[in-house]
Parts: sequence; structure tokens; C-alpha cells
Amino acid sequence: MPQQNNFIQLSKEDCQYLLDLIEEMDSETSYTEKQKSYTVPKLKKIMEDPKSARLAYQDVEYLLDLMEDDDLEETALQKNLTRTCILEIQNLQYKRFEETRDIEVQRSRRRAKRLD
Repeated sequence: MPQQNNFIQLSKEDCQYLLDLIEEMDSETSYTEKQKSYTVPKLKKIMEDPKSARLAYQDVEYLLDLMEDDDLEETALQKNLTRTCILEIQNLQYKRFEETRDIEVQRSRRRAKRLD
């Protein structure tokens, strides 16, 4: 079964919104310090060249949580646009996880068949 490569691209505006959100809301939050150290450099790279980095599952979860806490009216439009994009990335990640899990199940069945 051929695998279709899908790629969801964050815009420069999405990246800037997320970087601003991290700076304004989360720069002093200690429990997210480690995650920020992974996510911020990726967002900066993506802003310069959209295909130069990919967000990991943990990045996506962190960014969704952060956006959920943004209640400003003036950022509502960009928040919704960015959130939609991040949710699409999350959906692709989930599909990829399911494909990988399915492949492992099939391989396990194949190995069991050989032993019968």
C-alpha cells in the first residue's frame, strides 16, 4: 500500500503568533521550560523555511494548550487560523501513528504465521 506524503505548512504569521504567545504568556512558566527549548527553535526554522523542521507530537500538544489559554479578542482570528493548522498537523500525526501501529500488527501476524 503506497503511503501518501502529506505536509501541513505553518505560515510565517502562524509562527510569529505562536512565538509571540510563548514570549508573552509562557516565558516565565517553569514547567514548560524544556518543551519551549524544543518548540521555539523549530518555529523559528519553520518561519524561515517551512520545510526545514517538523513539529513533534509534544510540540503540537504544547502549542494547542498554549493557544487554549489565549483569551485576547485581538488575536482571535489568528488564533483560529493557527489552531486549525495545528489541528491538521495533529490529525496527520495521528494517522501516521495508526499506520505504523497497523504495520506492526501485520508484521506480528506474519511472524506468527511462519511459526505455525
